[in-house]
Amino acid sequence: MKSKSSLFIALSLLCPLTLSATHAIAEEAATSSSSNGVQITEATKESKESEKKEAGDKKNIPVQMLGVNDFHGALNTTGTAYLENGKFTNVGKASVLAAYLDQAQNDFKTKTESTYTERVQAGDLVGASPANSALLRDEPTMRVFNEMNFTIGTLGNHEFDKGLGEYVRILKGEQPTREAMGSISDDLWQAINGYPREKSTQQIAIANITNKTAGPQGEVGGKPYDLPPYIVKTYGEGTEAVKVGYIGVVTKEFPNLVLAEHTKDFNVIDEGEAVAKYTKELREEQGVNAVVVVSHVAATSKDDIVQGEVVDMMKTVDQLDPENGVDVVFAGHNHQYTNGLIKREGKKDVRVVQSTSQGKAYIDLQGELDPTTKGFKETPKAEIIPTDGSKITPDGKVQEIVDEASEIIKPVTNASIAKADLNKVSVVDGKPMITRNTNEHDESELGNLITDGQLYMANNSDLKDAKGNPVKADFAMTNSGGIRADLLLDKEGNITWGAAQTVQPFGNILQVVDMTGKDIKEALNQQYNNGKTGYTLQVSGLKYDYSGTAKTGDGSFKVENVRSDIDGMLLSDEKHYNVIINDFLFGGGDGFKAFTNGELVTAMDTDTNTFVNYFEAKTAKKELIEAPKVDRKSKYVMSADELKEVTKVNPIKKGDTVITGVSAPDAFVAFGKVDNTIIGRGQADKDGKFEVQLTEKVSEKTVNFHVALGQTRLEGPIFVELPQGPYIEYGKYVKVVKKNYSLWSNFDWQERNKSNNVLNEVFTARGKYNHENGATYLSLYDNKGKWQGYINENATELVKDPQGPYVRDGRYVTINRTGYSTWSNFDWQERNTTDKLVGQTYQAKGHYKHANGATYLSLYDGNGKWHGYVNKNAVKFADGPQGAYITDGSYVTISKDNYDVWSNFNWKRRNTSKKLMNQTFQAKGRYQHINGATYYSLYNNKGEWQGYINANAVKVGDGAQGAYINYGKKVTIAKKGYSTWANFGWKEMNRTDKMMGETFTARGQYNHYNGSTYYSLFDADGKWHGYVNKNAVK
Repeated sequence: MKSKSSLFIALSLLCPLTLSATHAIAEEAATSSSSNGVQITEATKESKESEKKEAGDKKNIPVQMLGVNDFHGALNTTGTAYLENGKFTNVGKASVLAAYLDQAQNDFKTKTESTYTERVQAGDLVGASPANSALLRDEPTMRVFNEMNFTIGTLGNHEFDKGLGEYVRILKGEQPTREAMGSISDDLWQAINGYPREKSTQQIAIANITNKTAGPQGEVGGKPYDLPPYIVKTYGEGTEAVKVGYIGVVTKEFPNLVLAEHTKDFNVIDEGEAVAKYTKELREEQGVNAVVVVSHVAATSKDDIVQGEVVDMMKTVDQLDPENGVDVVFAGHNHQYTNGLIKREGKKDVRVVQSTSQGKAYIDLQGELDPTTKGFKETPKAEIIPTDGSKITPDGKVQEIVDEASEIIKPVTNASIAKADLNKVSVVDGKPMITRNTNEHDESELGNLITDGQLYMANNSDLKDAKGNPVKADFAMTNSGGIRADLLLDKEGNITWGAAQTVQPFGNILQVVDMTGKDIKEALNQQYNNGKTGYTLQVSGLKYDYSGTAKTGDGSFKVENVRSDIDGMLLSDEKHYNVIINDFLFGGGDGFKAFTNGELVTAMDTDTNTFVNYFEAKTAKKELIEAPKVDRKSKYVMSADELKEVTKVNPIKKGDTVITGVSAPDAFVAFGKVDNTIIGRGQADKDGKFEVQLTEKVSEKTVNFHVALGQTRLEGPIFVELPQGPYIEYGKYVKVVKKNYSLWSNFDWQERNKSNNVLNEVFTARGKYNHENGATYLSLYDNKGKWQGYINENATELVKDPQGPYVRDGRYVTINRTGYSTWSNFDWQERNTTDKLVGQTYQAKGHYKHANGATYLSLYDGNGKWHGYVNKNAVKFADGPQGAYITDGSYVTISKDNYDVWSNFNWKRRNTSKKLMNQTFQAKGRYQHINGATYYSLYNNKGEWQGYINANAVKVGDGAQGAYINYGKKVTIAKKGYSTWANFGWKEMNRTDKMMGETFTARGQYNHYNGSTYYSLFDADGKWHGYVNKNAVK
């Protein structure tokens, strides 16, 4: 692949760039890249000549970014890519990806005459890899990505699978030690030790991880292994040049997806907080306005709109750094097609892209940099393109690396990993095997073995979810089409690594997915869709019956009695279960769209590695492998709907000892308590009638009922008929008006109170009962929501207009509590919630004192628009239309000169913003005026009050330094005895004594609350030198 022309293109990218953050790996990568000195010089010369020729003709700078994510060492893997424009099969392979990337880069250069192409990978480059990468510690993948000239990357969770230190060793191309490899065979060690490794050409950026402990990774609080938070590259030359910052982040969930021993030394920062920190640093300290986030953070898109965790990340970035220059986010982690926008008001939208996984597609993102704004001219556009090997000639050099790795590992893949019991396997054409051949229900012993292995490994591993909670799986399912061969055994019953890999060759990543019982049933029902009989599932942990025809795909197939294989309990539609499926199915592969409704809980290994690990686990326990029974799918005798239709239970009353009813002839019935304790069993006679003698009296409000006919089962609660009858919602206000009635604690007539004690009091009758004695009993609650008992309706009368009379008010109030509703009427039709209104000021023109004990204010805004009724406990009363005082404490800098400063809210002017321009004050409090404006209460550094000012006249600073003010003038250090500061926490950076006579550009300034002005200094090379008091310069 590294022909003169393609190398020329890749190396020309490196020549004009400037790196602001470096580390050992980056330096080594740069050294490695510059070893072909003549070619670099030629490339640089041609690039410069081309740019000079176009100077004046072409203002904007075209740039291209070719990207992938979640490659997972898929060197020779093909699979299916689900993109927005359809399903693409047999796509993938590193050599095919390489050819497509070269073609895309050449097309871009031809179209734009630009040589600015970066190749970017967004994490999980390695880990969960097929054998020809995984067994060689993923170093073949690193060589392939060097051959493909990838220049920028970040970390994914799988880069921590063997520990970050091991990944860094691979990046550096350092020799491994046998001790560090753990318990491996001599053959495998020889293969690893002798493998021709090389340093990575990539620079890896990671912004949201720091060192928790000191060690090989570095000092506490430092960058892990000196990996920088971002990389800065420069495109163009001279004054026309534009810098682009590439910030790397990994999902903050990654510590819960990796062994604790590999994450315990690191702190994880919220992705959005980290990005915001460095977008600000890039802009203010390095003049970088164009930012690309290379993230291993999940995303999806539909109709050009992005969803997922990336959206949450960017919301945080926009909140913490509203001026951020993020235009592009490379996403990853969830292996889903993404190509869309995050819409933003008042600034460019953000393009988010993700190329599924395993090199089955790639990202071709193109945009133009504006030398004037130093940012992207507009949001870049992108395509996600499948890597179809039938439409391009694969790259020969990449394929050589792949073939070499495959050949090296043959001694390992030919080794035995388990042994089968030859008496408990199939023999086909004289050969012992566990076969993928299916029975009449499309169930195979090999499919059962595969899913049994997946379920076993999930429940015997330390799986955790994103919150660190242990994860156990209920069921496992795999698509029959993914089982590519019978599991062949030798004469002694040995199972080799290669035989297992031949059965499950795709290396699809297994996911534990949260699904409802309803969605599981829907997935099972989607078998045989579109008349195709091969689109079936193999299952573990559950069984089911089915009606209709399984083979012809005529649409009659329907699953019944889907139940646990452990306890036989039917799946509940509403209950959630953890299901193991591969990422192909999770994306809706083979038409199983129901799987896309699931929520990812955690990820496992590849299906190939899980199958192999299962055999090794059984071997470690000295257990032989057997062909599982094929008894998980069966044709039923009667459908659940049919059994439900013929089954009737006669009314049950409290105290009954016998239950009768009818069902299907010979059906088995059982009755149980709420805790599932069985209190009676029986069987229907030939006419379907049953009579069940109970072991104890019916004492609860419901009886659990079970009926079974063959494999068809039903279960559910039956309500016991109580003398008071069923509960009826009521919700009215009543007043107790008669003496000599009891309030009852229950319908066993245990007295709780007497009506005499609550005469003329108002209660809420939330519900009522029509008792078999002919009376109606109301269930009463007081105005604090405390239950008071049941009372005969005859002792009460309905309260009309429980809100009481309207009372004029006129006070001003500010919403200061969440968790309350505003109501459209006193039938409690919700209009809004105070969660959305906190801090807003209204006029309460009137109020009502409700029978429930609460006072409700009738709210109007400054335009006279009504906003509903609200409980007065949700507001703070104010002294006037300015609203209630709200404690603030932020520091603000006067930024507009056309506002007045007021002495009071009768609008007596105290000062003008023009006289206070660029001064910083502390806003100790604020008012949200009914006119819609916010007013800050300003104090100077002597604690003297300065008046009230409209918030639109100020900028809020990050601290006592106030807001950043553009300056852009040259200054010379003229006085000794001053410090230059790294921040406004007063961390000293340098002394003016050492800088006397030096000239800098003060790009910006801060007018500090302490009364001093501080300049932000940059030298001629754009390097930042800290903040200095303006009294130290001239």
